Amino acid sequence: VVLEALSCEIPTLVSGFKFIDPLEGVTYIEDKDPKKIAEQIIEISKKPVKIDIDTFRLKFSWKTKMGIVNNLYQRFIAEKNAKNS
Repeated sequence: VVLEALSCEIPTLVSGFKFIDPLEGVTYIEDKDPKKIAEQIIEISKKPVKIDIDTFRLKFSWKTKMGIVNNLYQRFIAEKNAKNS
């Protein structure tokens, strides 16, 4: 859901994980107290957050992710062929 929201340039408030690289538009919940969460929502809604959509698309596009998966498969095949030689 986070990636879908960001792709629509909607800021997100998230918990339970962190992106490896900082990503504009993502605010992490450190304190799960409902009052603190409400305060964070109000803060996010008060100031417009610019989401770098070009960087987002570059990092998280289907083409980028499939390139990573393809590279993993190619490495696996090469290693398997090397062992069988």
